[in-house]
Amino acid sequence: SKPTAASSTNHAPKQHEKQVIERMMLYPIKSCGAMVVDQWPLGDCGLLYDREWAVATLGGVALSQTRVPQLTHIVPRIDLARRVLVVHSPSMAEDLVVALDPPSRSASSSSPSAPSSSNGTTDDDDGDDTSMRKHFVLWDDQDDQKQRQQKVRVCGVKVDGLSYGDDVQRWFTAAVGRPCTLIRRPARSTRVAENRRFLRASKKKNTDDDSKQPSEPKPPISFANEGQYLVVTMASVRAALSILSPAERRELAEAQAEKAVDDESMLQVLLRRFRPNIVLSDAGDDAAFAEDDWVHLRIGTHHEFDVVGPCVRCSMVDVSP
Repeated sequence: SKPTAASSTNHAPKQHEKQVIERMMLYPIKSCGAMVVDQWPLGDCGLLYDREWAVATLGGVALSQTRVPQLTHIVPRIDLARRVLVVHSPSMAEDLVVALDPPSRSASSSSPSAPSSSNGTTDDDDGDDTSMRKHFVLWDDQDDQKQRQQKVRVCGVKVDGLSYGDDVQRWFTAAVGRPCTLIRRPARSTRVAENRRFLRASKKKNTDDDSKQPSEPKPPISFANEGQYLVVTMASVRAALSILSPAERRELAEAQAEKAVDDESMLQVLLRRFRPNIVLSDAGDDAAFAEDDWVHLRIGTHHEFDVVGPCVRCSMVDVSP
């Protein structure tokens, strides 16, 4: 099973069975740890700050867990109150704290106090923020941003990025164990979704539209693979778990350092491997993988989405988070 990619839309969807959002997660740094949230603002590319950053080689190639499993130990957290990104690694004595905004917009121009954890938690969060008051890096000013523009290859495609300074490079190089640095998506990035199903549907819609309206623009995306949001249902995760042999279940548990191999424990382990943004509960008699056939999705009364099809995730699900 693969998470379904979705993009925000203004089109009214058809009515479907009601489901409940069981979990919501974002991944501030591509291929790094998840941040679990109860509520979160939306940005132009999906959940605000989701996959806004990437760890890249000094030559500008974004790293992934399939190539560098050490990224699973990098745990980022966004603190909206303090306006900082906090990055934790068990191999580092100090956390890295990066301002979200330019100096003129930052809440403070000096080292911040320990960030609040009220905005969300990470999979490894133990509630201890005492180590967060460590390393603060201001976002570069506009002139410096121009000098730090860098092309980065993400999913085989070169896109625009902004690199940070030497302090950030040294921290990530030590944390990951190879020369690398942190890259941020520019505020005015031109990267757009290239999901093939979305492109085919959009092309057909424009061809069939007798009004000859301008072609529908492709939705902008961050450093995500294909869609603005990744959605999966618990029914699909349960179905994926059911086909695992006893040996595969034990291997899954050992890779995750889980002592229990009961269904509920294994379900949570497998769910994390799919790296979804939105996890929907079971509803009625919905079959597994029903989301593969969805066309529209409505969350609440104001947020509507086009479902653009399965997101190709290669072998990421084989990497223990």
